[in-house]
Amino acid sequence: MIEMGGVKSVKAVLESEGLGSETASVIHKIVEYRNILQEILNKYNVENIEEIEKKIEKHQISEHPSYEDYLEGLSYRLENERLIEELEAKNKTGRELGK
Repeated sequence: MIEMGGVKSVKAVLESEGLGSETASVIHKIVEYRNILQEILNKYNVENIEEIEKKIEKHQISEHPSYEDYLEGLSYRLENERLIEELEAKNKTGRELGK
């Protein structure tokens, strides 16, 4: 099994539970991107990415680097939404992703 700092990677655990490699990889990305997004939200003490933009507009935080963080967080959120839709479509068809 793959271990990262003594902890099995999400992908390794999912594959060991019988999920296909492609599906496990997508779930791993979703978890990874969610964690990165959460780090950005925590940095600005907000609940969602839009609150960063509002804080910038109200001059509660400086525009740089917060706007770059906002765009990065938005990108991760949108990519997660796309990956989740991909998983849901896979679930409906019962086929492995990428096939």
